[in-house]
Amino acid sequence: MIVPEFISRPRLQLMLSHPYLANAVARLPFVDASQSVWCNTFATDGYHIYFDRTYADSLSEKELSGVLAHELFHCILGHMDRREHRIEKTWNIATDYVINLLLIESGFVLPKGALFDRKYRGMPAEAVYRQLLKLESESDDRNFDVHLYESGAVNRIPVDVTLPSKIARRRLRRQLISEVRNGLQGRLAGLVTEELTKALSKEVHWSLLLANFTSGIRKSDFQLFPPNRKHLWRGFCLPSLGVPGPNHLVIAIDTSGSMDIDLLSRVLGELDQLRMMTECKLTIIECDAEVQKVSEFESWELTTNLFEHWHMSGRGGTSFDPPFRWIEENLFGISKPDAVFYFTDGFGSAHGPAPSIPVVWLVPEHGAKEFPFGSIITVM
Repeated sequence: MIVPEFISRPRLQLMLSHPYLANAVARLPFVDASQSVWCNTFATDGYHIYFDRTYADSLSEKELSGVLAHELFHCILGHMDRREHRIEKTWNIATDYVINLLLIESGFVLPKGALFDRKYRGMPAEAVYRQLLKLESESDDRNFDVHLYESGAVNRIPVDVTLPSKIARRRLRRQLISEVRNGLQGRLAGLVTEELTKALSKEVHWSLLLANFTSGIRKSDFQLFPPNRKHLWRGFCLPSLGVPGPNHLVIAIDTSGSMDIDLLSRVLGELDQLRMMTECKLTIIECDAEVQKVSEFESWELTTNLFEHWHMSGRGGTSFDPPFRWIEENLFGISKPDAVFYFTDGFGSAHGPAPSIPVVWLVPEHGAKEFPFGSIITVM
């Protein structure tokens, strides 16, 4: 596609005045989306940069250069790929704060009203996002561009657009970030050090961490109970040949009012898939300041679609101790669990000793980062 003159000129000036962006300007395609209904300003999907001619004409030459750099940095920093399950609007605002701070400190001029706050200096987009959640600032709507995502978002990539694979985009980012690092000097380089690191880091999804944890407590010895189910229909009761996972898992759920029911449903669904693969017993303990409800499922019980719309009991304050007391009083002498997964935001009290079984705290991104014992997995 031939880029019109009014875009080509600021692109060339951008390459000359900021050489560390030259390769990004040359490699990332610019697309005229003036005839679309979804692009009234500028937009990016992490690879293409879309523009509306009417809006571009309304900007001064310096503002246009700043907006082009803004879109380039969204692509260079991988913001579309890094969103995961974060709230789209809040994530968009967080990434704009990060980029605009860098651009203004670098001498760029942005359109009037662009999101800018020096309190986010040196913070990666993930940290700014957490701050915005605490401040409930997601209502701020001063973005001058549209961020497009492949799935799970209001603003989706147009169906007629072909996007390079995530691997290809990561490979391109690696090249572009190397030039940005070399081109940014002194304090400007320090301003985005963590952001550049995040752009290249390979995030391990929380579901994979769960799977790795359950495989870590697998049992490989022969045992007669439960028997090998493949031969029961023939009348043969043979020992299990290397049990594929734990025998009994417990999920403790913090039902206090601050918990996200949709995120809980996804976590329960993921854990249940692991349970079905390992054919183990499952106990679910719902608890706020005290145990509210206990649900138990044998290894052969099907729970298909049960967790898609889970309703929590309680919704009061939070204490971490009651589930562990219940486990010790009711399970230790009968079917001691192999591990406890505790879904909580972490804002509660714990006074009891560490249990004698592995504990994994499943914590939303905005939750606490420290617990008295156990491992922590951040879920999004």
